[in-house]
This record gives sequence, C-alpha cells and structure tokens, in this order.
Amino acid sequence: MMTFNQSLVIGQMGESQIAQWMRSRGWHILPAYEKEIDNGKGPRLFTAHGGQLIAPDLLALRGGRFVWIEAKHKEHFTWYRKEQAFQTGIDKRHFDDYVRVADKTGLEVWVMFLHRSDQTWIEDVRQGAPVKCPTGLFRQRVRTMDACKRYGHQHANGMYYWSVDQLEKIATLAEVNNAQAVAVGHRNGIQEVTHRGIER
Repeated sequence: MMTFNQSLVIGQMGESQIAQWMRSRGWHILPAYEKEIDNGKGPRLFTAHGGQLIAPDLLALRGGRFVWIEAKHKEHFTWYRKEQAFQTGIDKRHFDDYVRVADKTGLEVWVMFLHRSDQTWIEDVRQGAPVKCPTGLFRQRVRTMDACKRYGHQHANGMYYWSVDQLEKIATLAEVNNAQAVAVGHRNGIQEVTHRGIER
C-alpha cells in the first residue's frame, strides 16, 4: 500500500509525462496543480459568483485555443466483470467539478489517463480477466464522459468509471516515454550550456 506522499509523487510524475507529451505536440502548458501543492489541496477555480471548484491539473494553449486537462496516472486498468471489460475511473466529486469548470469557463476539459503496466491485477485475473491489460495514453472530453459514466461506491466519495473502449487512445507508452526522454535531454543540454557560461 502506497503512502499519500508516494501517491502524490507518482501522480505528479504522470502529470509531468502527460504535459511533456502535449508539449511535444506543440501545446504550451500552464501547470495549475503546482500553485497549491504545498498546502496539500488541489488547484481551485474561484468562480465569478463566489464559488470554488476543483480545477483540472493543466491548462494547455495552442494557436489561440485553450483546453483544460486533468492528468491521471494509473498503474493498471481494472476489470469490470459484469461487462467483461477493462475500466478506469476518477473521483466523483472531482469529475463533477470538472464538468462545472467546462460550463463556467466555456473551455473544453479533457481527462487524460496514463496507464503504465500491462500486467493485470492478480485478483482480476482470478475473476476471468486477461493476463495482459492495455497501456498508453487515453483521452476523452468530460461532456462525452458525463453522458456514459458508471457510478461505483468502492471509495468513500464514490467513483465514476468508463470502459477502455469509451476512451480514445492517443499515444502508446513508448511514445509518451520518448517525449519525456527528449524533454529531459533538452533540459540537460540547456543546463550544461548555462553551466559552461557561468564558468566562463
């Protein structure tokens, strides 16, 4: 069982990888999640009429277009035995707020799921799931997701779930990892040049 801090680090790593993949596709990224990370709260959107909503992690900009992105890092898909399908999910309260963010701002909100492991949970395999599960970067618009969500109460606040075929796969895991490696190499190159400049 991971601690909260371990989960937070993994989540931020997933957000970073998703952000780097978006940047490799020409998007500029404003990471909203960094603004309030010190107090343990997620980013908030303060609405015009005094309300507060949980805001998505990132704001992406390209060619005059603005898109909110909620970046979710997941190790595995889980198996939904009733439908015989792999599924992924998100906290109910958070998702409901993302729908409201889309309504209040007039901007699209995308939820992106980065699934890293192709090894199905052993308990799911015992329930008849395939040994291998999908990996990669998946995306869907919250308005589309809102119309086909399935409620589950496995967690205290409730969860919404979607099967893998209700999401759009937009990148393989190798493509996401490559975008991250290129970004790290570029950043290291800049740091090396800067360091040499200081020495001179």
